[in-house]
Amino acid sequence: MGVAFYPVFEDGSGGCSEDINGKCLARAANVFDRPCKKAKVPTLYDFFSMSREQMVAELFDGDPGEPSNYNESQLPEEHWHEAALGLRTVQFLLEFVQANVDRIADHECVREDLVVFERQLSQAAAKGVRWHLAIET
Repeated sequence: MGVAFYPVFEDGSGGCSEDINGKCLARAANVFDRPCKKAKVPTLYDFFSMSREQMVAELFDGDPGEPSNYNESQLPEEHWHEAALGLRTVQFLLEFVQANVDRIADHECVREDLVVFERQLSQAAAKGVRWHLAIET
């Protein structure tokens, strides 16, 4: 099955869709950490957050509808980020992929994922909608 990365937006849009594979980007993410840090650009992981329901299910093995399975006060807060900041990272990564095709497995699929992220983050930034990175396993 594998891990996949998706943008999720505060207005409820985004997430897993036919537009984005997400798996290629997830596999390449660790290659991006060092170049991002060197360029003083946030990494994709810096934008990661989970919804309350995901936290309950994944962190506490609980049912979000059954509060006796977990302690609500132990749930971290869901974090949202400005789309423009994520767009800066994605555009940097697009340039990096273009310049380093030999270092990135399945670089064309990674590029396609980043292009979708770029389009969706551009639209969100224009509307003032915040986002976070979702990681699906």
